[in-house]
Amino acid sequence: AAGLPNDGPITQTMLSPDVLASHQATLELQARDEDRLAPQQEALSALEEELVQRHQRELAIAAERDRLRRELAGVGRERLDELRKAQSEDLARLDRETAA
Repeated sequence: AAGLPNDGPITQTMLSPDVLASHQATLELQARDEDRLAPQQEALSALEEELVQRHQRELAIAAERDRLRRELAGVGRERLDELRKAQSEDLARLDRETAA
């Protein structure tokens, strides 16, 4: 392998131990930064998920409130109709009694 033309350039591009150590330190710092950011990302995702769930609960509550409001309005109208009918029956009976 000693006579290959590539021997020269390869030895020239080999990094010195100092450069390799510096590069290794940089990689370790980057890995440490990523490790430190990971829990923050997880916490953020958990918060976002909680916000979405809370919003869905609020929407469900609002929908139920609207449904109940409509139902009560319906009950109110029915009750009003009953009262009007009873009132008109009472008036008709009074009319008959006074006419009699």
